[in-house]
Amino acid sequence: MRISSNKNFKSRHLQTFCIFLFLTLGASCQDTLSHKCSEYIENFPSYKCRDEDPFHYSRKSTLFLIVKSNQLYSFKVQVRSMESINEINILYKVSICPGISPLQEYLILDKVVMLIVPYFRLGTLKEVVLDEDLSLGTNQKMRIFEKLVESLVCIHKFDIIHVDLHFENVVFNYNLEPYIIDFNNSTFAGDMEVPSFISHFRSPEIVHSFNANSMHRFSLKDDIYSMGVLLYFILKGRLPLEDHNFRYHVMITEEILLDKQDYRDVIDILKASLVVQEQRLSTV
Repeated sequence: MRISSNKNFKSRHLQTFCIFLFLTLGASCQDTLSHKCSEYIENFPSYKCRDEDPFHYSRKSTLFLIVKSNQLYSFKVQVRSMESINEINILYKVSICPGISPLQEYLILDKVVMLIVPYFRLGTLKEVVLDEDLSLGTNQKMRIFEKLVESLVCIHKFDIIHVDLHFENVVFNYNLEPYIIDFNNSTFAGDMEVPSFISHFRSPEIVHSFNANSMHRFSLKDDIYSMGVLLYFILKGRLPLEDHNFRYHVMITEEILLDKQDYRDVIDILKASLVVQEQRLSTV
């Protein structure tokens, strides 16, 4: 394949790409975040960058490791948007809840939103469950799940729905205590919108609305469904129906209940967690 060196060609296609970003993603080329920690950390003089480069980045956010008094923190820089400001407001509300990554400091500027939270070194739920060296027993797994339920109950007291509970948004400290993170997609019970994405952890109703490009009224049950999927992963080390075509994931409840021979002692928790009855599934 030949690549043209014509400057006009390059310029024209760069403009086309920028227009594509704006129309499809709601962003422009000017929205791009810097990947240099030093360009932002001066807003927080008591902290220092541990590394200049980010440990994670996407189009809308960049994560850096920073240090204060020999403690590591996660420094999140986001493009200013309703979602990024909403995350600040929600974190402030749920800061009293157990198992929630506490908001240390934040700053809202014209183009970016910055926030600082503790950095959890042990890893995500996915990493911990699949770590052969840790080799978690059933009792340990159930304690982890119980702590997550305790956190979620507290969040729901504020009528806040996390919306994006999955095994990458649960992290651990060295005492193997789980913390729920990333409230960027969170909303309030009763809010309505067309879902912007789906995953194995999202309820059949959300999947239905996404496929139909229709409004979905978010409820606490959406998070409860996600918790049921998390429990399955914690116990089994895999996602329900992960080897099947994704469109069949709405049958997740049946798959979990069929596995009850493996975990008779938690079947009641599974039933209570999923709360997906036949009447609901039949409408999807």
